[in-house]
Amino acid sequence: MAYAAVVVSADFEFHAQVARAIYPEVRLLAAKPDRSPREEQWLVHSAHAFVYHFMEAGDPVEEQRGEWLVSHVYSRLGRGEEALRHADRCMELFEVHRESIGTLGEAYAFEALARAHTLLGNRSEARTFRTNAEQLAHQLQVPEVRAELMEILHEEG
Repeated sequence: MAYAAVVVSADFEFHAQVARAIYPEVRLLAAKPDRSPREEQWLVHSAHAFVYHFMEAGDPVEEQRGEWLVSHVYSRLGRGEEALRHADRCMELFEVHRESIGTLGEAYAFEALARAHTLLGNRSEARTFRTNAEQLAHQLQVPEVRAELMEILHEEG
């Protein structure tokens, strides 16, 4: 069976703009305490769309952040196995693109792993991953970025 080659879209800016528009909407709805089933379905599809658009744009940094977002959404929905699958992918992308993704991406990968393992009842692993994420967060130089990550680390659910 032959597989089609992955082609990076020639319209990088279009895909990047769509993805950037999706992110804040997903984060807001994910934080909402009482979502309807339709809103939860929207969250899942929108998070996957975020990753798709950055894959088309050819940006591994944003693709990795997208895998974090998908994991985060599944975590907020209580779907631990799916959250872990995307957290693992988030870490894999970090490991492959370590130089371009940097400390922030590594911290997000650890946060996703911590949240997924918490859902699955793996307390020891979750604690280790959360500690790693917090240590990396404290290394971040931009106060707003550090504050956002610390806020995410301390969110419920």
